[in-house]
Amino acid sequence: MVKPIKVLHVIYALSGGGAERQLQLLLKYTHPNTIHGVLCVESRYVELENLNAEVFLHQRQGKFDFGLYLTCFKTIKSFQPDIVHLWLPAVITIPAMLSAALQNKPVIFSYRRRMSFHRFLSTIEYIFALFFVKKVISNNEVSQSVKCYQLLYRYKSGVTIPNGLDFSVIQKKINHQVKVDKPISILFVGRLVQEKNILNLVRALAQIPENKQWTLDIFGDGNLKKEALDLVGRQGLDNLVFFHGFEKSIYSKLAQCDLLLMPSNTEGMPNVLVEAMAAKIPVVASNISSIVNIVGDTGAVILVDPENVESIAYGILNYMDNQSIYIKNTSIGLNLAKKFDVEIMCEKYNEEYETLLRDN
Repeated sequence: MVKPIKVLHVIYALSGGGAERQLQLLLKYTHPNTIHGVLCVESRYVELENLNAEVFLHQRQGKFDFGLYLTCFKTIKSFQPDIVHLWLPAVITIPAMLSAALQNKPVIFSYRRRMSFHRFLSTIEYIFALFFVKKVISNNEVSQSVKCYQLLYRYKSGVTIPNGLDFSVIQKKINHQVKVDKPISILFVGRLVQEKNILNLVRALAQIPENKQWTLDIFGDGNLKKEALDLVGRQGLDNLVFFHGFEKSIYSKLAQCDLLLMPSNTEGMPNVLVEAMAAKIPVVASNISSIVNIVGDTGAVILVDPENVESIAYGILNYMDNQSIYIKNTSIGLNLAKKFDVEIMCEKYNEEYETLLRDN
């Protein structure tokens, strides 16, 4: 009988962004020979009893919480994992790396976005990874990360495993036809931060002629929300653009829209893009490497320059004036999305776990 592999996943929260959703999928469709544990700080919006994992919760004590180091050490000692799989962010991956190293546990480090030294903790995290990590797994094209992270990826025999999609859920919850009558229901999903380019999106929408009928629903929060709200007001778009905050399940919102906008400056693995393609929803998205690596020149989405407001506006207008063509092209997007089936992702992770243990 093959001995089960015990994996401890370390992540700050169990709900919120792409990494959190992917971890939940990995636990849901886990390989039968893998036992999972999760160490986290926040577990809101998640039914822990349905996670298919033993959950270890840390109660954070203020901004500088050195107790997290002790929790990481105790959790690893108690759970006795064969592998410690670090997700994000640095505030929890750093103490987990140190605790794993002290107990001689092999560590997997995740690239969940374009990796760069954007914060002071990023530098410390990088140095720890250089010494304590056995393997790097990225969900996105490593060439878009800064050079040091590209070198770390090669040095640690990195592999790329794209995010997976639960097609059974998508097809069950999103069963609609994109309409060609007016007004057009547009959707934006993502953090309201510089990387997602929310301000240029608002500026682009202000250039849409008044005879075009549309509304935009924005789901997400972030440090640019107030500035985005103010810009919407100055551009006279108050009756067309609506802010809704964080949405736990975006599928119901995708089911109601006609067009997804994704004008990001940078992306890791663009989950919402693939989900929209799987639901046969037209997309206007940035012509950046992480998106082009998925859609290529297939015509599955309308590609725009995220730094050029006129380009974004033209992409939106292009869809509005040629709806029937782009709705027809959604079949191409569906075929592309099928490459990201969640069971493929889970199998690849399990292969990497087995390889790491065999080589360690």
